[in-house]
Amino acid sequence: MIQKRINPKFHLPDRGALQHFWRFGLLSAAIFLVYSNSMNGILVLDDNLLNYTLNLDSLLEKVGRRKLAYLSFMINQKINGYDPFYFRLFNILIHICNTLLVYVLSLKTLNLYRSSEKDESLHLFIALSGAALFALHPLNINAVAYIIQRMASLATLFVLISLITYIIAAKSEVMMHKTFWYTATALSVVLGIFSKENAVMAIPLILLYDFIFLSQHDKKVFMKKARFILGIGCLTLFFMAFFIPIHKITYNVLKSFTDIRNMHMNNEWMAIDAYWSPLEHILTEFRVINRYLFLVFLPLPGLLVFDWWGYPVSKGLFEPATTALSILIVTLLIVFSVLKLKKYPFLSFGILWYFISISLESFIAVGSDLYFEHRNYLPLTGLCFGLCAETIIFLKGKLHRAYVIWIMFFILSALLGMLTLQRNLIWKDQVVFWKDIVHKAPENIRAHIALGNILLGRSDFRNAEVSFLTALELSRSGRHPRFLDESLYSLGLMYVQMEQQDKAGNILRYYKETIPDPCRLKILNGFFYYGQKQFDNAILALRDSDKCVFRMSDRVIVYTLLGDANRGKGLVDRASESYQNALHLDRSFSPAYLGMANVHLMKGDIPAAIAALKTGLSKNPYNVRAISEIAYLLLIRDGKTDEAMFYAKKAVSFNPPFYMPYIIMATILNAQGKSEEAEGFYDKAVSFHAPSYLIYFNKALACSLKGDREKQKFFLREVLKLKETPANISAQAKHFLSGLQ
Repeated sequence: MIQKRINPKFHLPDRGALQHFWRFGLLSAAIFLVYSNSMNGILVLDDNLLNYTLNLDSLLEKVGRRKLAYLSFMINQKINGYDPFYFRLFNILIHICNTLLVYVLSLKTLNLYRSSEKDESLHLFIALSGAALFALHPLNINAVAYIIQRMASLATLFVLISLITYIIAAKSEVMMHKTFWYTATALSVVLGIFSKENAVMAIPLILLYDFIFLSQHDKKVFMKKARFILGIGCLTLFFMAFFIPIHKITYNVLKSFTDIRNMHMNNEWMAIDAYWSPLEHILTEFRVINRYLFLVFLPLPGLLVFDWWGYPVSKGLFEPATTALSILIVTLLIVFSVLKLKKYPFLSFGILWYFISISLESFIAVGSDLYFEHRNYLPLTGLCFGLCAETIIFLKGKLHRAYVIWIMFFILSALLGMLTLQRNLIWKDQVVFWKDIVHKAPENIRAHIALGNILLGRSDFRNAEVSFLTALELSRSGRHPRFLDESLYSLGLMYVQMEQQDKAGNILRYYKETIPDPCRLKILNGFFYYGQKQFDNAILALRDSDKCVFRMSDRVIVYTLLGDANRGKGLVDRASESYQNALHLDRSFSPAYLGMANVHLMKGDIPAAIAALKTGLSKNPYNVRAISEIAYLLLIRDGKTDEAMFYAKKAVSFNPPFYMPYIIMATILNAQGKSEEAEGFYDKAVSFHAPSYLIYFNKALACSLKGDREKQKFFLREVLKLKETPANISAQAKHFLSGLQ
């Protein structure tokens, strides 16, 4: 028994009833400190779903099973809009609550072994240590700073609550109290599953806890309780069956294990564009879990990987050789825990808790992504308690002075806090974030595409192209059709945006040859037609794609491109409606604001156009086209070149591979009387195939601003001489020329 192993000489100072509050206050402050540099951080992967407006209809129809987690996101949106700060603040508060629950659960467990008042201070210290280890451990970062994984932390919250309420119910002697607390247990499991499916592991975790700590290894007593616990579980699952197709999920899981050597690609939880058999998945997970356990003890930021798509798959016991070694280590840990349950109950409990709670995502949902560190969040709650309890009980016989172990506690806490604070720096910048992943997992195609999209959004076209081409090559060599589709789509969109129609055409042809009936090809075709000013064909292609597009991000692009095409045809109201549809889905999509600005411009409302552009720039300050448009509008609205020059310089600083920013810069310089410098930018615009009529038209504008009427007339006549001048430009040139006669 544990009480026999406690050294009465080792005790910590008792500070009365307030000691719980100052301990919890200290932990809360530490959590806020180590996560403070992530609160205004970036959105990544599924975090972008939070830019889409959530309401009760979408909650019931579109967001799947994790309705409670999405309800919390919807509440965030209603109260604080779309600011990542408040989403992460909510996540941190949940993490603090979970830390408190680890503390409470630890105390309740230790008090089952309490034999005298002398044990109290030791138990309090163990509970504080376990809670601090869980609170500050860097392995938990992705369940806190990665906003969408509020699902994991909420599920953990309800699993811990279900266990605590079960303990209260089991210890209650009044039937009414028992009924209330057992009902609370079942309700907590239900709420946990509505947060994330792995909360169903609360049932085996309660069984584990009861056997070790409540039934005290008495099999007869335990079996009586086990039937009741399993009954709670069955009733919970029966209730959940009205909301979740449990029979379908169970069938898919069983089917996977009946044909364990062949790949299965029809499960909804399958990893994107990944191909391995259930057996290969299970073999690989032994290596993954060994790496997780290594990170528990050595959580250096340089070893942590946010997303490891493409984790090397184990083809057999010795392919690679570490597979067999990993299986041996996991087996020995489990065997040790079972054999030493009575001698080391806390450590054994922590180890078994870890493997049980991680088993659903690692070993049962075969075919899911192999590696995600946020899966350790629930497993770490029990493991942290078990490790701290057994370690401190061991040390109490070696150290007779309390302050020594307090010093060790503060040093370890400070070290973990610094590691977490340092790791959270990656949330400051999208490029830093994805480069960190690409560096650590160069085979991660998803990361290369994400990095390319970020670089493209920042108008770093050259490096974006490198990332997309790397992803394309990896997709082709590894035969990953979905990522091949994604790579070609991203490259095609970039080339059309860069006005490199030849490269875009090559992508379209290769797309048609390699991807059978791709929906995204229709979107790309629509954009390509728009770039060639074939607006009717663009609209037809985009409307056709709208029938098969399911991803919200693609639908936003389709609406925006439909707006562009309708605007090209002069259909202002239709264009405005399309842009509004895009912004209703994603308020952060900068190109839609650019489109709205052009709609306002067509209506002659220059102030509204500038306001829309500035809103778009607040969402993406790197949008070269928006920056250029602002410079141009400021120039033609006020004729003042200083503010316009600020934006023009910013636009050309990105060295964009298309002509408009250079024309605008040249026009401003020309208006300022810096003709020679302006010619250099006009020449650069010509090198990117700027049409002659546009060069002449903007030179006429500059002359107008300078008051040089003769040169203005000359350039307007040059515009009218050119056969390729569009009708709308010719009409404007004639109008201005008639006003100068």
